[in-house]
Amino acid sequence: MRQSLVTLLLLLIVLKGFSQNSILIKDELSGEVLKGVILTGVKEYSLKANGIIEIDPDALSGIDSIIVYKEGFEKLVIFPPFEEKALLLSPLNLDISEVRIVVNQTENNLRNATGSLAYRRAENLFMHHNPVFADQLNKIPGIYIQNGTNNTNRLTIRGIGSRTPYSSNRIRAWLEDLPLSDGNGVTLIEDIDPELISSVELIKGPAGALYGSGLGGILKINTIDIREKENGISFKSQFGSFGSESFSLGANYAKNNTGFRLFASDYSSDGYRENNSFRRNTLFLETHHQLKNTTLSLIVLYTCIFGEIPSSLDAETFLNSPEKAAKNWLNVEGYEKYHKLGISAVVKSLLGNNLSNKFSTNLVYKNPYEVRPFNILDDNNYSLSFGDRIKYYHENWMISAGADIFLENYQWETYAIEDKLPTTLINKFSDRKLQLNTGILATYKIHDRLILNGSLNLNYTSYRLTDLKNLQNPVQNYNFNPILSPSFGMNYTLNEHLNFYASAGQGFSPPSIEETLLPDGNVNIDLQPESGWMMEAGIRSSANKILWIDFSLYTMNVKNMLVTRRITVDQFMGINAGEVNYKGFEIQLISKPLQFMENSKLKLILNSAYSQSFNHFTDFTDDGIDYSGKQLPGIPAMNWNNEIELKIAESWRINFSHRFTGDQYISDDNTVKYGSFQLSNLSTSGRIYKSNRVSILINTGIRNLFNEHYASMLLVNAPSFGSSMPRFYYPGNPRNVYLGIRINLN
Repeated sequence: MRQSLVTLLLLLIVLKGFSQNSILIKDELSGEVLKGVILTGVKEYSLKANGIIEIDPDALSGIDSIIVYKEGFEKLVIFPPFEEKALLLSPLNLDISEVRIVVNQTENNLRNATGSLAYRRAENLFMHHNPVFADQLNKIPGIYIQNGTNNTNRLTIRGIGSRTPYSSNRIRAWLEDLPLSDGNGVTLIEDIDPELISSVELIKGPAGALYGSGLGGILKINTIDIREKENGISFKSQFGSFGSESFSLGANYAKNNTGFRLFASDYSSDGYRENNSFRRNTLFLETHHQLKNTTLSLIVLYTCIFGEIPSSLDAETFLNSPEKAAKNWLNVEGYEKYHKLGISAVVKSLLGNNLSNKFSTNLVYKNPYEVRPFNILDDNNYSLSFGDRIKYYHENWMISAGADIFLENYQWETYAIEDKLPTTLINKFSDRKLQLNTGILATYKIHDRLILNGSLNLNYTSYRLTDLKNLQNPVQNYNFNPILSPSFGMNYTLNEHLNFYASAGQGFSPPSIEETLLPDGNVNIDLQPESGWMMEAGIRSSANKILWIDFSLYTMNVKNMLVTRRITVDQFMGINAGEVNYKGFEIQLISKPLQFMENSKLKLILNSAYSQSFNHFTDFTDDGIDYSGKQLPGIPAMNWNNEIELKIAESWRINFSHRFTGDQYISDDNTVKYGSFQLSNLSTSGRIYKSNRVSILINTGIRNLFNEHYASMLLVNAPSFGSSMPRFYYPGNPRNVYLGIRINLN
């Protein structure tokens, strides 16, 4: 009898749920469900804590329209038969202070964030239409990215990651929910076509509890929401200096609760230097389907890369013949190529009245092959990850908990090289990784002015290394002790124009497999992860939508700093070499001085981003030499980026940007220094034809307007072998031009 009553009760609850019309209202920019939405035109509806709006079907009888309202967003009017399951609201303006940030999981807008975050839309990042996503991030204060070639880059956040020679490390990145960082911590963003990107979000420093407390920070790349674009087809082509050509074709379709986006592109360049050609093919599919309170989405990204490697140059060649390639790389026609496939499936659900949940699963495959002067590297990488995030909403509380499992099988083999072809097998290894990551984040809004949050992250990493060439060698199992990383933050609204924020957090970065291997192939079991605490404080101010200011101070102490020591021309190993202090300040100013002019066809935007850093070794000994007190190499003392943009009648844009990069040391003993340089770019774009079905846009510009001779990437502590001079310098491109056209068919 009791079981029958329980069954009847559950059935009534379910039937009651189906008897209600439920709808979700989402932010068009972030895709997040909005809370506190108001409906007018219908009297009886209920708003749940997690954002679900339920309307009794009887209340819809006889209603000819409903107005959806949320402060800070445009009103939306919907009409019968009211079958929509999700609606998008557009912000009243693109004022950066009101943008809702997703990467930190707190659901606050940027002004109310409790830590140092950054947000940039693609239209601001890619004004100069570079087909490769890399140095555009230098527009963000605290970010410094160097690009030696289209497939050789190094990204640092507040100086973290500067010790990695030829790639980006210590920083974790995602394309939506698809991981762009492998189990070794290497992050690859330069193979993503900029046409896929709508915006980027950054956490500076170790504060991403639900992503893992990476020492440098978190980069989240957002794709263009299918529902932001009109249904139709888009074709784009662009031609430029050094034989640069790019072609892309995209299709977008969304109706009712289903949509998809298909995109394909081909980019190629002969390059400015010898042995510098590059080609990238991209195929991208994104689709989503909205059920009652559940959103299903799928991303598939395929990339094929071929890039020749000219490598770095010594000082004399860099100054006199920067177009040359390093002789040893030119002799073997060195290159890198790979196929890469990433698949990400996500299910977002609203549960009951107070819960939301997001489950994701990701599969990534990559097979790099690299021809080098000293050997040939052939490797394969498979990874599978699962993640779940659950949020609980109650009054002024939001509690989020998450867990991730990351599995990776990385196999590599190296061969001796003769006549540019592989010969004798040198070694062959298999490395299996397991990373478990879990975290909890609590946000409490004490009152309208004060927001507090705290988080705790727990990480466990283990490896299993197998020597496949010498099977008699034992399998080596090793792991790092579980690492617990807390963080805290607060944001206080001083008045309607000014907010103060402060945070503190601990983070870590485990060594990569290359760093853990000793020259004899054994694992250095004494090597420890880098770890450190960061503290920061800052202010954000928004004055009548005309001026935005974000200013922050930070300091960070890192212990067990990992140093890459080069043993021979083709052998590296990692060591823990001491302690480093990073500190500095950052400021971003965005001004719209013509904002007060009503109905003006002119819009002027001024953007200035400045960062100053003071980084030094506090306790650092390498190979018996004490470098304590020396400045940390590979990080400019300052970066200053300025932009002026003029919009004319929403049809034409003219942009001038200027970047000043300060001098920097490029050796630990501070005896070698590279001076400052300046880069300027000029571009314009606009619509030349528009009808109901067709629009045509063109873009053109000049990069490196004043033909500055500079190094776009520097190799810290570049070695010299025999009589050769150390090769510190990757030459940047001289002045170059481009012209492109886009045709949209709606």
